[in-house]
Amino acid sequence: LTEHIPPSTVIGRHSYVAPKVRVMGINHPTDWVTTHPLAFRDYGPELAERDFGKTFRKARFSETTAKVVIGHGATVGYGALLRQGVKIGHGAIVRPGAIVTKEVAPYEIVSGVPGRSEGLRFAPRTVERLLKSAWWEFSPTDLAHLPPDEPDLFVDGIKRRERSGVITRDPINRFRLAPALEAHLAKT
Repeated sequence: LTEHIPPSTVIGRHSYVAPKVRVMGINHPTDWVTTHPLAFRDYGPELAERDFGKTFRKARFSETTAKVVIGHGATVGYGALLRQGVKIGHGAIVRPGAIVTKEVAPYEIVSGVPGRSEGLRFAPRTVERLLKSAWWEFSPTDLAHLPPDEPDLFVDGIKRRERSGVITRDPINRFRLAPALEAHLAKT
């Protein structure tokens, strides 16, 4: 699975997160004399007092952590590194090994160190149609007869089938991945 994905991470339907994907740890105070955790973590002054017998001043630093959100139909490639709080849009692709420090737009392709945009996967009009269709709200079986290799025909098919009542939107049920995996592994 992944190297380190915090439990707070939100991963959309039809998304793929490759092995060795990681989320960066806490931020460090880059404008201080030192970026060492002893200077800003709660345990720093306690350890210093215990080890050195002196009371050390603890400065205030906000160690805010923010959840990563990976949109529906997105792909995060092998070994990618994601900054805390980053949002990866629906249908976006993060290439293997990319370091993502900024938001990735829907259907955008990002690669490199640091991550840079290669552009959109489709023409802006097609991206708009895909987003408006919210195709991920349908059961995979409802999408089985639509052409995934022709995005505009795919959207046309969704509209036609939804209007005729052949398909309906499937409520998005969220589940925690860790317990599901544990249960699966216990059976094997």
